[in-house]
Amino acid sequence: MSKTTLEPLTTPQLEKAATKALSLQTTAQKTHQKRPFTALLLAPDNETVLLSSNSLSHVRHAECELARNAADNYDWTYLARCTLVSTWEPQVDPQWTMDDDMERMGLELEALASVW
Repeated sequence: MSKTTLEPLTTPQLEKAATKALSLQTTAQKTHQKRPFTALLLAPDNETVLLSSNSLSHVRHAECELARNAADNYDWTYLARCTLVSTWEPQVDPQWTMDDDMERMGLELEALASVW
């Protein structure tokens, strides 16, 4: 398998992508009452937005949903040349999300039990 070389985003490209992501995040929050997290996938030209996603719940993060959708719709060699832009730090391992949520639920249950 050959190594893929990515072209870094220029400052104008990054500003444009960030503005688009923040606009989508605002729409998700105000119009759809979604959590304030958005991710978008840029084509290899670092300009074209191929997909975008909002956070759907505390376990269905924007970047995870986007990655699943992209994997279903695009060739892996093409995706290797694309760039994910997120309004928050991406959750790189969905299992961490589950572990964190399970731990938090356990702590919340412990706290409730100690109050009773």
